[in-house]
Formats: sequence, structure tokens, C-alpha cells
Amino acid sequence: MKSDEQILAELKVAAEGLYVMSESDYPFEVLRWEGTVELNPEYLRELHGEPEGTPVTVEALNDFSGFFIIDSSNKGVAGHVGESPDQRLMRVLRENLTEVRVYRVGKLNIPIYVVGKSPRGNWLGFSTRVVET
Repeated sequence: MKSDEQILAELKVAAEGLYVMSESDYPFEVLRWEGTVELNPEYLRELHGEPEGTPVTVEALNDFSGFFIIDSSNKGVAGHVGESPDQRLMRVLRENLTEVRVYRVGKLNIPIYVVGKSPRGNWLGFSTRVVET
């Protein structure tokens, strides 16, 4: 069984050079939350000081995977034969985490969290941000 640190390291490498299609490009940052954290709209709003009523949407990972921009400097990162960088990131998430979901907080300048449960019971994944006007 991989440790949380090993999974985070794999996620960091897999996310390198990837961005989400948006009016602005923000990098992916790996994250780890204790398993006791209850991922709900209130928690996610509090992370950003958003008021009650700010929309928080939850998407399946498959619905999110088609929106990547690949930085050309990322082409040399090793993965499975014939695997694109965005496919590699999706594989690392699916192979190492359960209950993987995509959370979007707010409108316009939107924090995005892609997280799932590690074998140790903690929430691991990455965050980024998109601008949609």
C-alpha cells in the first residue's frame, strides 16, 4: 500500500504542465486534508471566506477530464505507452484514490478541488482555479 506522501508525489509529477481550460491559467497544486474533514459546501466555502449561499457544485471525475490544456514542456514526462499527460493524471487519481470528486466553489473566479480518499483514509488530490466570465 502506498503512503499518502508517495501518492502526492505521483500526483505532483502527473499534474506538471497541465492547466484547466479557462480565461486564465492556474497551475495544479497537490493537497492533503485529514480524513476527519467533512467535504461539504460549508467547509469548501470557509476555505475561501465565501458567504453562505455561494454555489458549490460536485462533478464526477469523468465530467472534468476533458478540459485540460497541456503545456508543451510536459511531453517528456514518463507514463504508460501512448498515454497523454491528462490521461496519466486521471490514471494516477483512479488507481490510488476512491470517492474521487471534483468540487467547484463560486462563480467567475472559481477554486476547483479534485480529491479522493487515500488508502490511509485522508483526502488527497489537487486544487486549481478557473476564471469564467
